[in-house]
Amino acid sequence: MPNSHRASAFATLPYLLPWTVASALSPVVNTEQLLLLLAIGCCVAMAASIDARCGRLPNYLTLPAILLSIPLGFWLYGSQAFLGVAIAAGPLFLIALFGEIGMGDVKLSIALGAILGPQGAYMMLLLTTISILSVGLIERRRLIVGGPYLALSTAACLPFFSHSNLQF
Repeated sequence: MPNSHRASAFATLPYLLPWTVASALSPVVNTEQLLLLLAIGCCVAMAASIDARCGRLPNYLTLPAILLSIPLGFWLYGSQAFLGVAIAAGPLFLIALFGEIGMGDVKLSIALGAILGPQGAYMMLLLTTISILSVGLIERRRLIVGGPYLALSTAACLPFFSHSNLQF
């Protein structure tokens, strides 16, 4: 399977469309921030698509998402972006230590927590947890891939929490 980690454009579409709409609706301040959000959205959509098909999140998608999102998060929230990273990735890292989820989910949550800020990261983590637990109870599976749920819950939060003038 040499192409098992390559996502086709069609497979990426269900994850990229909500992200694109959410990015367009988000109260970003300028065009550069919107372009960064869309670039991160492409990485996240491809990662979610690959995770849904293969059950893993490759570094060649999660690491660029982190490298793009940390500066954007700092641009949007200042030092509060690091609190967003801690809120989003901290609990997932602890779960990953027990082997319940992969480190790819943790790396993806680092990128997503930075662009959502503290409040958005909390909401994203809550929506992702509810989604994964619901699917786990319905399908009676122990291990569920988290990438698609992280991507879609972030797209749901993006219009509400991506603004540079949020006060905490």
